[in-house]
Amino acid sequence: MAGVGSGWPKSERALLCMKYFLFVFNVLSFLTAVVILTLGLWIRYDWDFKHYILELRLYQFWTGVYILIAAASIVMAISFLGCCGTIMENPTVLGLYGVLLIVCFLLEIAGVAYLLNNGTLWSNVTWWLRDRFYELIYVSDTNAREARILRIIQEEIGCCGSYSSLDYINVHKPVPNECRDKATGNEYLDGCYIRMSRYLEERSGWIAGVSLFLAALQVFGITASLTMRHTLRKLEGEGKVYNPVKKSKA
Repeated sequence: MAGVGSGWPKSERALLCMKYFLFVFNVLSFLTAVVILTLGLWIRYDWDFKHYILELRLYQFWTGVYILIAAASIVMAISFLGCCGTIMENPTVLGLYGVLLIVCFLLEIAGVAYLLNNGTLWSNVTWWLRDRFYELIYVSDTNAREARILRIIQEEIGCCGSYSSLDYINVHKPVPNECRDKATGNEYLDGCYIRMSRYLEERSGWIAGVSLFLAALQVFGITASLTMRHTLRKLEGEGKVYNPVKKSKA
């Protein structure tokens, strides 16, 4: 290291720090993306949950999950690209990697925003569910399929009507047995639109939280990759060639 320019050792140390950081970052990003992908596939294909979504026709809930699954899949793929660019110290690969990280970051933010707006209590989905359960009550006498999913949700989730048992009374229908707790015989106090919103939130909250963690982590990854690319370009412009293999042998 003694025979190089005065600014070289400092740049070399900075490159080495960014290199180690990016390598650790890519491993952590890959593992976090695996968690997001696993949660997304579980939310999408868990049969009990899937059955509720299909019968209620609550397809908008899955849109945010699809976005996060796509983002996680891309992150898993570009993690290898990031490792290659870091090891080879290739400015072009690092620049491409940084751009792809920005795309993934935007996808994750969009997916989380959509999911939280369509999968949590007091979001858009809450009012959609309120109207949907009113509809199920109104057609329960003439539509066996709608009546069946209403009975299942009331019994399994522990709720009654859309807002309460008054929804049945107001349309001159008997309050069904599914509105009562089997153990105590007491009527459920919560309406199904509230209980179902909380049920969705239990799932969307986990995947949204992990996705936000990954997005926050990516801010540092984007900064480090583009800074490393800039440093390598600067050294190339100054005619200084960084050879880590040669340095390690020295």
